[in-house]
Amino acid sequence: MLLMQFTDSPAVVYTESAYSGQLVEEPLLVEQYGAAYDWARAAALSPEASLRRIVPAAKEFATP
Repeated sequence: MLLMQFTDSPAVVYTESAYSGQLVEEPLLVEQYGAAYDWARAAALSPEASLRRIVPAAKEFATP
């Protein structure tokens, strides 16, 4: 998801998956995407805490 905000135009959201992309221009949907992103960011671990979880997991699943 990419939230694009402009000084002279309304904000839009671009979403992308493996086989398609979509530009969302509907203001209410753009607002909802922004709110969902804010919630996810607030719940996310810090980069340092994320790394402390990722490194052991990567070692556990690494193939020799």
